[in-house]
Amino acid sequence: MVGTVASAQQVLEIDFANGRDVINDDMRAVIPWQVAIDHLWGALYVRDLEEPDGVMVFSLASGERLRTYRIPKGDGPAELRQLNGFAPASDRGLYVLGDRKVLRLDSLGAVAGYWQVTGPRARSICEFGGQPTLGIQGGLKRRGPDGVDENIGSRVVEVEGESWVRVVGEDWSDVLKWRGAKLACTPDVAYLVFPNEEVVESPGSGIRRYSNTGPDSVLVFFGNGREGRLEVPAEFADERAWNRDLKPSIDTNGDLVLASSNGGVPGAIVDLGTGCYGVLRNREYQLHREFAGIYRDSALVFHRDREEVTVEGQRVVTLYAEARQISLNPLRRVSGQPCPGMLPSVEDARLPGLGGVQS
Repeated sequence: MVGTVASAQQVLEIDFANGRDVINDDMRAVIPWQVAIDHLWGALYVRDLEEPDGVMVFSLASGERLRTYRIPKGDGPAELRQLNGFAPASDRGLYVLGDRKVLRLDSLGAVAGYWQVTGPRARSICEFGGQPTLGIQGGLKRRGPDGVDENIGSRVVEVEGESWVRVVGEDWSDVLKWRGAKLACTPDVAYLVFPNEEVVESPGSGIRRYSNTGPDSVLVFFGNGREGRLEVPAEFADERAWNRDLKPSIDTNGDLVLASSNGGVPGAIVDLGTGCYGVLRNREYQLHREFAGIYRDSALVFHRDREEVTVEGQRVVTLYAEARQISLNPLRRVSGQPCPGMLPSVEDARLPGLGGVQS
């Protein structure tokens, strides 16, 4: 079912008291907002300040660093000016997105080819139907196996040259909307998640600005050519405004995971076929812990570095952008009924104090 979601079936909590570290290394400085999981090979792809022009791959089982993809900088055929995104390839290689070029690296890190992209500059990439695919205004652009680019989606806006998007009148919200779109794909389904930008005027000042008023929207594209729209869960949004600026990914069972940077409601997981979903909620506000996705039936969590001091009797916390610790923590069902086939090994919470959270 596309276009609707069922009433909330379950509320889940990340069990921070249990689990294990994937990485806990004082020498690491991992960037939490650029992450990819290869579920088949059990690998985690991240950016780390040790190699600012590359992508590091770690084993989710042992934390061992498996390889580092170093991206050549420059304007040559096998070079990028900057690294805007990346996505694992099904052959254990990697797609790396630059401003107007996609490099395809093999499993050893060598450049196996490149795609010179024309038209709007994309910010998000995945593999869809076995080919590298980008999010553009209104839909997708995919590299065909014959080398011919293909636009996917009835809402795709055709533009000429190197324009980002086409602006109608004075409404720049569409520019910001598609500029902020993010992709997550299975072999047969692509999800394009984008913010809902609106003009907001500050009371009394007359100052107008664009703001994501939420919730985000999700366009769904199928390998057989069908397309649709998936609603984002709304539970606790009035309380926490969590369902905006979401980072999509796919879990081990092929369900859509929507990660939020909100410390109270870190995200949700949705079954496209039934519309059934679960919402994650923290018992306590977790500012330094950031939910990034789901591997098997555990939450992948980045622990941002922080320092705590007392100044004139007040606790002062300094939170840093990077993380040196990444953990896998079990999920517990707090309330509601499980969605069929979703997170099959998750159990009901038996920890003290969880019973007060209701769906």
